[in-house]
Amino acid sequence: MTNRTEIAELWTTGLSAPDEGHVAAVSAVLDPEVVTLTPLGTTEGRPEVLAVFGKSILANAFATGTWSEPTLAGEVVTATCIFTDVDVTTDATVRVTVGEDGLIKRVETTVGDASPPAVTTRAPKGPSDAGPVPVYGTVEPGFESVREAFEAGFQEDELGAAVSAYVDGRKVVDLWGGWANAARDREWERDTVVTTYSATKGATATCAHRLVDRGLLDVDAPVAKYWPEFAQEGKDGITVRMVLTHQAGLIFPTKRVPADKRLDWETMTTALAGSAPNWAPGTRSEYHGGTFGFLVGEIVRRIDGRPLDVFFREEVAEPLGADFMIAFGSEHDHRCAEVVGDIDRVNTREWRAGGDGAATGHGSADGLARLYAALARGGELDGVKLLNPETIRAAVAEQPLANADGTVPNFALGYQLLWTLHPGLPRGTFGHTGMGGSIGLADPHGKLGFGFVMNQIGSNGAARLLTATYRSLAG
Repeated sequence: MTNRTEIAELWTTGLSAPDEGHVAAVSAVLDPEVVTLTPLGTTEGRPEVLAVFGKSILANAFATGTWSEPTLAGEVVTATCIFTDVDVTTDATVRVTVGEDGLIKRVETTVGDASPPAVTTRAPKGPSDAGPVPVYGTVEPGFESVREAFEAGFQEDELGAAVSAYVDGRKVVDLWGGWANAARDREWERDTVVTTYSATKGATATCAHRLVDRGLLDVDAPVAKYWPEFAQEGKDGITVRMVLTHQAGLIFPTKRVPADKRLDWETMTTALAGSAPNWAPGTRSEYHGGTFGFLVGEIVRRIDGRPLDVFFREEVAEPLGADFMIAFGSEHDHRCAEVVGDIDRVNTREWRAGGDGAATGHGSADGLARLYAALARGGELDGVKLLNPETIRAAVAEQPLANADGTVPNFALGYQLLWTLHPGLPRGTFGHTGMGGSIGLADPHGKLGFGFVMNQIGSNGAARLLTATYRSLAG
């Protein structure tokens, strides 16, 4: 039986095998407006936690937080976590009431206001700072302000980065520069790739819509039609639409997954198939940060037979000439930029080969821009037909909750409705952001496809460059 002192330790060390009663108690979503933080293990000595946010896009099944030391006063264990996801930083003070039997009786959380991310680790300043930062590439006439904004970023918060933009299929911006590592002794090259975190989810969603386009996938069919084992634990009514819109209630598996198996496809999909929903599916939408790729990717695999990363490569990336990979072998390691920002686990072979479909994707800015350039102009680029226009329109329409009143905030069928998250963007703009600052987007009205990637977590480059791009478009 886990006692109160052990639970206090659990928040900061991640015990490998707490008893089942403790797991069940912590895993319960107690209130849709409360944040529940569940320990999942450790990564390189840092605790991993599950953050379940009531109606917030901040939820991230593999968020890593910076914890205070827990205190124990009577029955109450208190700890504070500061964590960053996508484009905000917030803190949550957790008060856990633990009975004499060692089981959690109540979890209360006070959530701070979201703010721009505070980057705790940055590349060390080196001798090269005294000289000019290398910037390469071209912009079409009229887009000179984008180059100016890109160069200005290196005087502020950028280490290495790239930006690309297409207008009605024509490349108008293609820039890269800075440094591919913290030591600033390796330049960012035209073919440098970097992890894009959750911008990977847009690539995964596109795979699903390729199958919709062919009549092989019905988004209103139960997931179990394609993946029979998924029907376990009362999940037979969960539809593909509910998975794509983050309504499935599976932001984490309720079956225990060892820390070293969280990127193992069979382990994770088997655990998710055997898991009970974290809430009544279809009654609300909460970001499936760490499970979206496994859920959608397994549906793709069950229909097509190919693993998600292979499907994306053969069906999307190679035909489009888009330099983006959901997973890859060591032959591309030399192209990878080092990510800087206290997230060393992404600079590993395991992460690059992970292929989780949610966060481990790598690519160039041009790779993202080409994907969304096709989607922005009805699904075609350079003679390659990716999706039909009607499929795209259905994929980016606002979605209702399946089993409750209201609509899904910020998400369509796998893509983020970026115009709802960032009001400065034109209505209808969609795509996906990634933690730290990466983004891929399509603006169908302006037929704009845009991609931005960087290796310094906490970059504000996307906002700066999008502002310059739209000013250029406006003339």
